[in-house]
Amino acid sequence: MLCRTPGDAVLTGLRDLDVLDEPLEARVGIAPDVALLVQHGAVVGWSLTDPARYLTIGFAAPDADPPSDGCSPSAWIWSPSR
Repeated sequence: MLCRTPGDAVLTGLRDLDVLDEPLEARVGIAPDVALLVQHGAVVGWSLTDPARYLTIGFAAPDADPPSDGCSPSAWIWSPSR
């Protein structure tokens, strides 16, 4: 189950809804912006702070005049005879 917070500042994944019945014992940071959620000594979920930074891809317009490297489409095909 995925949970969102207002403004999508944190994305949380939980094992199931029963996790919400009791408070968490700990949030264990395992990487920048990523934490495991612990309840009764077991990992019951994870959280990701600022998910938009990780779940979106930056866009750049393609180069209107790509460099010519002399590579033709026939060079893209693998052949065992090469």
